[in-house]
Amino acid sequence: MPIAPIAIDSNPNYGGNLINQKYSPLGEVQLSSDNKKEVTAILNNRVSLLAARGLLPVSNTGTDHFYLLFFAPNNFLATVNRLLAPLIVVSSGRANWIQETLNAGNRVNAGGSITGYDYNGVFNEGPVPWYFPGRSKRQTIIVTHSSECKYYANILKEFDNVFVVGYKFGSRVDMNDQLVGFGASRFAAMQLAINLRFPLVWAVDDNVVNINGFPQAVSTVEGQMVAGTDFAFSFSAATSIKSTKPEITTISMNENSYNLANSNPGILQQCVLWQPELLKNNNLNFSPIFVSSNEDVSLSSYLTATGRVQKIIKPLTTTKYLASPDPYDPNDTTCNIGFYKYVIPFRQRIINYFAESEASIPVSDIATSRTSNLADFISNFLKSQKKEQMDPNLAQSQAVEQILSASMKSPSWIPPNFFNPYGSQLIVKYLKY
Repeated sequence: MPIAPIAIDSNPNYGGNLINQKYSPLGEVQLSSDNKKEVTAILNNRVSLLAARGLLPVSNTGTDHFYLLFFAPNNFLATVNRLLAPLIVVSSGRANWIQETLNAGNRVNAGGSITGYDYNGVFNEGPVPWYFPGRSKRQTIIVTHSSECKYYANILKEFDNVFVVGYKFGSRVDMNDQLVGFGASRFAAMQLAINLRFPLVWAVDDNVVNINGFPQAVSTVEGQMVAGTDFAFSFSAATSIKSTKPEITTISMNENSYNLANSNPGILQQCVLWQPELLKNNNLNFSPIFVSSNEDVSLSSYLTATGRVQKIIKPLTTTKYLASPDPYDPNDTTCNIGFYKYVIPFRQRIINYFAESEASIPVSDIATSRTSNLADFISNFLKSQKKEQMDPNLAQSQAVEQILSASMKSPSWIPPNFFNPYGSQLIVKYLKY
């Protein structure tokens, strides 16, 4: 029986600055029951390719232990407050921007003037991240790859209640390849929360500067989460990114009313309150096979499709600010070498691993009904949009991840342990910088 092609169409705005353009080469994915075999094969193939390189276990019931190493400051385990939900921020290549924005927060907060999220003058000195401890009155944990953590830690060492933790996966600690990417970094951050047994945790993108209409204190929203039932709360996502001070100084900090009973499921992204224990008990996390996008969409869709409670509080809206990357000079050993020399190449290597085997995925153009393989579809699309300078392997990987995310609405298609392929073999260890 021939394999049914997957119906897709292209997104002419791919590569733009808006959130729904940056990572989405496809405009639409239409899956039918005939696509189950092909989609399952794609999922299993990604797991197998990573396992073959020692980045995932061959079987999560085996005896080969995998380590998730966390590199943390000397006082981290003794100092971190495990009773109150911290704000965990996954970041890469943006240490200097975070330093700049936290400094802006400190200048505004001189003398303790910031009373909470209702303080209208918070952006008087420029963008201040939503996770600035002076606003949240909580600890902030910034999670980055181990190759970057010393740089981040040195840049951010002056800030109170800000911890930097590096992560590194592997079946051995001297691997040449490293598991990085959107899914891996968020898996590590959530596993940190699970391992430290935080009752709740805020997962915040590093360039979120405001949740418009948010109450004065995070405890107000936390107090509405039903223990043992609510997996996560999130808010209306930002669809564009602010880039100038005037765009944020006019934001009102007035609290908006909302009714959780009227809040429906959606995409958990940008700023999310999680109940980590529920993820642990259901063997769920962000899947590390999502390397270049859609790690949040996939988990959100799966939770909804399987009847797990998650809610989007729509009257509260997210604002993001354009974050500048860390400067790089290959001759300067004091810059963020880890990001440019290790994280980017590690991620590109994984994308390239996937590219050859996923090139032949059969697809059908929704607009023309023309069938082809995915590699040709992506190549022709990039040429038609005069975007040949964009990496076709990256675009192909993102297209595959859009297809896989769409399949999460059919949970019977998803292999067991897909969202936590390590199972009981994962051993967490803490090391000092």
